[in-house]
Amino acid sequence: MLSDMKERIKATKDSQDGELKKLIKGLNETKIATDRLYEAVERDPCRWMLHYRNDPTNCRRENRNC
Repeated sequence: MLSDMKERIKATKDSQDGELKKLIKGLNETKIATDRLYEAVERDPCRWMLHYRNDPTNCRRENRNC
């Protein structure tokens, strides 16, 4: 009985470790993408502002005629 409980605890821990690794990987990928976006905006902020202002979705959201 004790060995069965140890096996279940180990299986649960292994499962949780796998999930944690997936979450950490996703977090790292998001951080890298965010850093790249910030770098791109810092390099050429005017281009990003123009893109935002000319996007039809943003025009409708802000009730502007584009």
